Amino acid sequence: ELGHRVRNLLGLVRALASRTSAEGRTAEEFRAAFIDRLHALSVAEGLVFAGTDDRVDPVALAREVLDPYMRDGPATITIDGASVGLSGRQARMFGLALHELATNAMKHGALGASDGSVGLEWHTEDAGEGRELLALTWQEANGPEITPPERKGFGTRLLEDVVAHELGGEAQLVYGQRGLSYHLTFHLDGDKP
Repeated sequence: ELGHRVRNLLGLVRALASRTSAEGRTAEEFRAAFIDRLHALSVAEGLVFAGTDDRVDPVALAREVLDPYMRDGPATITIDGASVGLSGRQARMFGLALHELATNAMKHGALGASDGSVGLEWHTEDAGEGRELLALTWQEANGPEITPPERKGFGTRLLEDVVAHELGGEAQLVYGQRGLSYHLTFHLDGDKP
């Protein structure tokens, strides 16, 4: 089991390294972006190993990943979600998505605005046949007008495609006048750490 987990984790690290764009960045900027993504991944992995049942509470994960943005940014982030058990893979993707959203909000969105804020909320829904669905919403408010990027960078692809694919769910970015919103849904059951 540990060997399988390590191979999966190293594969994800390799993907992060190869897809973090160096185009238009200095070596220092590339390094910082890669290390930040790697840190979000390590936070999730640390919580997986700290748990007794290889499950991660998304509340603890969100607080841990978003903590630097709560202290350093002028805006507030509210977290309102159910304590459920995410598998290791789900926790990694959840953590990477939150990191990417917070980084973008700090650079281009509500967390960079003096009165901006972010609401992070998720809840579970009955998906039938004994399955539960987690529905997450990241909603920025009082930020600058957000427009879709001219080209999809790795962060956008990560949020819209990679996270949804890895979780077997659906994701949507919505660019609004007062901030970005992100919606992610995926099944909680049937996934191994």
